[in-house]
Amino acid sequence: MLALARNADDPQVVGLVPPAGSGLRHLPDGSGKAQHFIIAVHNILIGTAQWSDGRTRDFDTLAGQLSPLCVSVARNIPGWTDSAQSSGTA
Repeated sequence: MLALARNADDPQVVGLVPPAGSGLRHLPDGSGKAQHFIIAVHNILIGTAQWSDGRTRDFDTLAGQLSPLCVSVARNIPGWTDSAQSSGTA
């Protein structure tokens, strides 16, 4: 995780292309992305978020929406105890 902290501005996880027929559009590679990492015992939860229009601003708002979502998912990870284990948003 230290290597991730050194490169906080670089995406650590590649974007996924939505499946055909999902109603979601494929965003260009240059679209902004927020990431959130949570470590729990032997598990790592990686959350990623992008604005649906591909914009590259308002990252604080995007990260603010991603963070509580990741914490909600982490509550289902065996061994996860509290949000203090969260490594933060990049």
